[in-house]
Amino acid sequence: MEKFRGPLPAGITSIYIDGWFDKSLGELPAELTSLYMSGYKKSLGTLPPKLKELRITGIHIKPLGALPPGLTLLEIDEQYNGKLDTLPKNCVLKRIGRPIVE
Repeated sequence: MEKFRGPLPAGITSIYIDGWFDKSLGELPAELTSLYMSGYKKSLGTLPPKLKELRITGIHIKPLGALPPGLTLLEIDEQYNGKLDTLPKNCVLKRIGRPIVE
């Protein structure tokens, strides 16, 4: 697997990162509409205005900051303990519980 070297291509509309990823993503692409992050410990910085879905699971220790006005879904798990700014008008907040580990 090739290491992430950034910056992200401008035309990316969806990013899915599952697992412990400890590199800064830098500026998120302006066309990004869906972002899933699991175990990410860095600040996401400014979220793109076209972002519609944001899912964060695992330990995320940085605050999210301002949410884009067009965000329709924010999904976070019980490990997120950061402050949440006011949700955009049409945004649904889902809090998911810890998965059962056998």
